Amino acid sequence: MKVKTFYSEADDDAVDERITAVLEQYIAEQESLLKAIHAAMQAELIKADLSEKARLLPDPGKAHYELRFDSYDKRTSLYGEWKDRDGYKCGSLLIHQGGQVFAEWDVVCAHPQDKRWFVEAVTVWGKAGALGSELSLLAAV
Repeated sequence: MKVKTFYSEADDDAVDERITAVLEQYIAEQESLLKAIHAAMQAELIKADLSEKARLLPDPGKAHYELRFDSYDKRTSLYGEWKDRDGYKCGSLLIHQGGQVFAEWDVVCAHPQDKRWFVEAVTVWGKAGALGSELSLLAAV
């Protein structure tokens, strides 16, 4: 698991260590939800006959995480991002403090069951115990 801390103007390693500890604790508290998000993505891909893509789906532990503060509602959210081998973003997940989640991972292939569609991504949303999932489709050209 990769952890990103907030940047400190004071350049205080002790502050960074405390922030990292808080982030790691928050990730650990969300572990079961992260696994459920991953399982929902895999199930959606398998249902669409995209088993090969399901095997490529990165584990939540491979995401790069940070805490994000929402200046509107004054709450903190856990944000994770997956990158491909060239360092480009290929997926993300967001868990709001209230428990709402949204995650997506780039699939980028023709739909195997319906050639009218191109599969852009697989998405998951909802709350723990009530996750929904679907493929994000574009009309094939």
